[in-house]
Amino acid sequence: GILGMDFLKRYCVRFDPEAKVVQFMRTGSERGWLWDRQPDVNRHPEWGTRLALRLDGDSLPRVKGRFGGDTEVDFLLDTGHMGAYNTVESKFFSRVAGGAYQWEFDGASMGVTGKRIVRKMRSAFVEDFRLGPLEYDTILFNDKGRSILGLIFLAHHQFTFDFPNRRLYLRQLHKMQYEDAVQINWSRYGFVLGRKDGRFVVLSVEPDKAAHRKGLRVGDVVLQLSGQDLSLFTVTDLIRHLASVDGESKRWSLEIDRGEETLEFTFKTEDTDRSDGVD
Repeated sequence: GILGMDFLKRYCVRFDPEAKVVQFMRTGSERGWLWDRQPDVNRHPEWGTRLALRLDGDSLPRVKGRFGGDTEVDFLLDTGHMGAYNTVESKFFSRVAGGAYQWEFDGASMGVTGKRIVRKMRSAFVEDFRLGPLEYDTILFNDKGRSILGLIFLAHHQFTFDFPNRRLYLRQLHKMQYEDAVQINWSRYGFVLGRKDGRFVVLSVEPDKAAHRKGLRVGDVVLQLSGQDLSLFTVTDLIRHLASVDGESKRWSLEIDRGEETLEFTFKTEDTDRSDGVD
């Protein structure tokens, strides 16, 4: 079931991810007598920082974001219908991600005919992102056809849409940890890594690929990669390290924690048309 904007735009709607509550409120108009001569103040500071909200012809909520102080982007606010990730239109991506760490991955999208299209996509950890007076750093953005702030961003806040008054209120609940939402797919060897509770964990292992045949299993905690302790690594650090290992080493190893066991797996790097990475 979907509650669309024809219904929602009549209300003030608050989302609290920590309490797992959605609250619908009636709100009066802030445009009283001589409203344009009144000081522009936040009448609900307990709701958080107030931002201007737009509803265009499609009635979808949008806010203005800014990168580096001079690149302004119009963002759609998405609570999950089109995906959780943050994206930036391709025409802005190279500009906003120019000084950030970037990488490519195989992404899939649906074409106008409904056919699944696989294409190269880009991601980057972007610094110096702002929404009005709010400042953020190290946010993950994907290159896409439209600019969206998804649940990876919104879920770190209590966020309130005051649709009748065209306002968005954001109150940050906890420190941003966008990197925890990143999954690193080392497809040559058939496994995916992610971060949980500050540790790198094997999220999936593909059957009949090198990692599976060697005995790597879902839930294994990665302690070291080729002798490097990963306990203080960010996802960006690990991506850089993986790139150097894959490009410079003939062999590399994983030390993993599996319950009461510590195990080590050794792989070799060869061209993908010659080997799947199995010793």
